[in-house]
Amino acid sequence: MKKFFTSRPFKAIVTVLCVLLMVSIVFAAVGRRVAPQSDFLGTLLSPFQTFGASVTRQIDRMFTAIGRLDTLEDENNRLREELRTYRQQLVDFDEYKRENEFFRDYLEMKQQHSDFTFQPAIVTARDGADACGSFSIDAGTRDGVALHDPVITADGLVGYISEVGSTMSTVVTVLDPTLRVGAVVSRTREAGVVAGDTALLGDGACGLSYLASSSAVTIGDTVLTSGAGGVFPAGLIIGTVTDVKKDPSNVSLYAVVRPVIDARSLTQVMVITAFEGQGGLGDE
Repeated sequence: MKKFFTSRPFKAIVTVLCVLLMVSIVFAAVGRRVAPQSDFLGTLLSPFQTFGASVTRQIDRMFTAIGRLDTLEDENNRLREELRTYRQQLVDFDEYKRENEFFRDYLEMKQQHSDFTFQPAIVTARDGADACGSFSIDAGTRDGVALHDPVITADGLVGYISEVGSTMSTVVTVLDPTLRVGAVVSRTREAGVVAGDTALLGDGACGLSYLASSSAVTIGDTVLTSGAGGVFPAGLIIGTVTDVKKDPSNVSLYAVVRPVIDARSLTQVMVITAFEGQGGLGDE
């Protein structure tokens, strides 16, 4: 170590340092703010300093952008949740609206038919293979529903209960040939029987049979339940006459009736569980 301090390299280093120190003192004395060696080093290092500053700025921007992305993601998630909430509220509103309209019609019918006892029900399933449009509802014996109870809406007759369980029932419509309804033409008061006809199913219609050959029934007449037989109360709208023709099996006339209810579009119905004059199937 002692040899190093007495060696020529060490003496050269000390000499250079002394010269640089003296030059710095001289430039400082004459007013130069930066010594040549400092200026040289600054010039040499300037590109690196500029690059470093740029990198620093880019890193700052990157972290700032990441912070903004996190904020935007949180905001986006919040807006999505709000949108889901609004959509659900809209669905609930539509459901409440339908229920209010349904029960408003229910109350209007109750005022018109004070002897009726109703059981509201929701359509739960449809038989896609049944051209007559039969369907299931979420009401059964525990709700007071019984076999052959009439099924209606505020617009008129749908059909009746063909099968009943404790919590569900099956409804056949007026298009079904197995369902026969005592009927009367509102304008002429002529009586007959409405029943499904396989020849009319394609047109969504049923037939009004046993009209006299001299019948005055015409297209546009309204057909109502007559109340005969005690299965259906009197006065329910069944449908409208769309054609009148001679019955090929006898000398009477036959009217084609389009039901007022499209059973395939129903979502809610009412079951009449009791009414004045209710009885068995009888002649119907």
